[in-house]
Amino acid sequence: MPRPTWMGVSKLPMIAMFLWLATGKLGGSLYVGSFFVGLCHGSLISLTIPTVSELYGLKFFGTNFMLTNTHLLAGSSILSGVLAGYLYDLHASSDTLVCYGSDCFGTTFFIYASLLTFALFLDALIAFLSRPLYRKVQNFIINFIDRMPS
Repeated sequence: MPRPTWMGVSKLPMIAMFLWLATGKLGGSLYVGSFFVGLCHGSLISLTIPTVSELYGLKFFGTNFMLTNTHLLAGSSILSGVLAGYLYDLHASSDTLVCYGSDCFGTTFFIYASLLTFALFLDALIAFLSRPLYRKVQNFIINFIDRMPS
């Protein structure tokens, strides 16, 4: 199975958890949601390394790897710093400037889930377009195993 497919599979729990965090229905949703989002995000980072080497080769691996990981910069600076801060200030009461729960961050989590859904579509597209590459890899592995002495 192509690695971009696994990247998409690891995004599915993240989408579900961000939607759950957006509703804030259960008291422990922040802890459970944060755990699963962190776990899935770690698996995405781990899957990026072999995916980049398989799709683009090793000649300019460092550059290609850093370009594919620009989501880390965008997520931490734009989404967390600018968007979440702006939406928090928008929902905070004017008297205390304090806001709690899904009233403050529900929209932010919904935007995160929407962006991950778009990324899931892109993973499916890359997996579909890279099928010939992964067929070659599969045939290479099968031929290698067949040539091994018993």
